[in-house]
Amino acid sequence: MSLPAIRALLVDDEVLARLALRQALESHPDVTVVGECGNAGEAMQAAEALKPDLMFLDIRMPGLDGFKLLRELQPGVLPMVVFATAYGQHALRAFDANALDYLLKPIDQDRFDRTMARVKRHWRGMHASPGAGAPASPGRERWLQRLSVHVGEHIRVVAVDEIDWIGAEGNYVRIHAK
Repeated sequence: MSLPAIRALLVDDEVLARLALRQALESHPDVTVVGECGNAGEAMQAAEALKPDLMFLDIRMPGLDGFKLLRELQPGVLPMVVFATAYGQHALRAFDANALDYLLKPIDQDRFDRTMARVKRHWRGMHASPGAGAPASPGRERWLQRLSVHVGEHIRVVAVDEIDWIGAEGNYVRIHAK
């Protein structure tokens, strides 16, 4: 199955930053830049009109910043997001906003290519047909049947149908089973 090109919108108040993104994208022919915006207001209109698949988004811009722009966009309009900014201190907040990645300016091509690999994996996942990778033989379940779980220094195999519930506990997961 051939995937459609990824339609990208570049949002940055600096013309040179948008140019750097455009140049970095030249080595990715499966990505088409559908628009460029210099502020969040333009980006909001462009996102609704162009319906891009991917948005490269600066954080600090006049008016609305990148995070406020994401909150203002309608859920059906929200594309995949990669923040491209000069400020490293916003990375955790970016991932909380469901960004796929976080690039620091000036753009490093190797780092950019790793970002694009992540974007393309996500894009393929979005376009995978239901049941892709499901077992071909009839009668076999296509869902996970067992989990391997670290318990102290040991690994225990837990049948999924024995799990009552799973809860998050800080950086860990607690599985409640029979």
